[in-house]
Amino acid sequence: MIELSDFVDLNIKKNQINSDPMILLNGKPYKRLSQLNDSDDKLKKRPYSSYNYIYKDSKYFSNHLGKEAKEGVIIIDTIISIYCKRYPKIVYLINDKEVDSDQYLKKLKNLTESKNEIMTYWNEIRNIPSKNNERMSISIINTKLRTNSK
Repeated sequence: MIELSDFVDLNIKKNQINSDPMILLNGKPYKRLSQLNDSDDKLKKRPYSSYNYIYKDSKYFSNHLGKEAKEGVIIIDTIISIYCKRYPKIVYLINDKEVDSDQYLKKLKNLTESKNEIMTYWNEIRNIPSKNNERMSISIINTKLRTNSK
């Protein structure tokens, strides 16, 4: 179990979100963090796997979730939903710009060939409504380069 405030503080320190992120509760926009009150106590301490985040200042996610996502987004799952639908659309982002798979793989190959270490982090966000009321399920894979120093 982890306190929501501790999860938020950890991600603020890592510069991944700002201090008042948008909250998505079970895939739906809920409130800003500063708007949580006593009636939201069930959200304030949960298993670590119930919490996730979307990076702040992402133009891509701000376009899909609205301007409130600019501060970052905290995702809280209190239920698990399983559903099947059409094939997923895979979106590749390099520096917050959408690129095709060939561009992404080429960039990844160039990084690997430069003998640096590639670090990959994976986040999954399920069943989020977009601005035009479509539902989307997002898996975020963050690939970071760690330079080998000699």
